[in-house]
Amino acid sequence: MYGIMDQRGGQHKHASGVLKNGTHRDPMQQRTLEQQIAEAEARLARLRTQSRQLENGQKIILGGMLLAAARHDPKIRAWVIKEAGKAVTREIDKKRLEPLLDELKAMKDEKATDGTKEETASGGKA
Repeated sequence: MYGIMDQRGGQHKHASGVLKNGTHRDPMQQRTLEQQIAEAEARLARLRTQSRQLENGQKIILGGMLLAAARHDPKIRAWVIKEAGKAVTREIDKKRLEPLLDELKAMKDEKATDGTKEETASGGKA
């Protein structure tokens, strides 16, 4: 029998469907375009999830670092309190941050009543 080219380019098979090396290729094993698209979409979804997880982890680490700095540095603490008041607009987010901001504000007040003077974000003494 005469050999013909496989669609994938290069492998010769006989008209009977038997490859030159003697193996059979079942046409049902080839993935359809729809299957290939679905697999690519699933891979993209996994990559997007991975990217979001990475970004969320970075935000958590950075937030923890900023919070630790705010607890130790009055200038950073004043800036965090001020920025949170401006940047956080959703009520649900305000409620979530309220205990934390109250803690930072109390730290500010404690320092001021300790007899130590705390600098404000503008650089002046409180």
